Amino acid sequence: MNAIDKAPIDKPYFVFIDINAPRGADADWQADVQRWMNRLPAPTEAAPDVFDATYITNFSPHYDADDISSGGTWLVVRPRYTRIPLQHDFQPELMQALNAYGRVPAFAEDGALLD
Repeated sequence: MNAIDKAPIDKPYFVFIDINAPRGADADWQADVQRWMNRLPAPTEAAPDVFDATYITNFSPHYDADDISSGGTWLVVRPRYTRIPLQHDFQPELMQALNAYGRVPAFAEDGALLD
């Protein structure tokens, strides 16, 4: 709720919340977040939301100890009506970045990127 109070009046706005929980601690965390978001007032054309999207992530490699981290999970909530719509939908690029979080690319012996 504090993030909503900080929304700029004249710019698109994204909210990112990291739950920082051990992987597997609550397999249904995404459903829990969706239920929480559904309690908020529904945006309308006359009363649009102040944010363009809210990303709830669980990226917590520090719980992996000596194991190789395998990234995390995330959920996006996008309202139908927003106060300042995006001029360019860069959601695919952002989703690609979230999916690649924690990924270490392969390098050849000469330092060339392999993938």
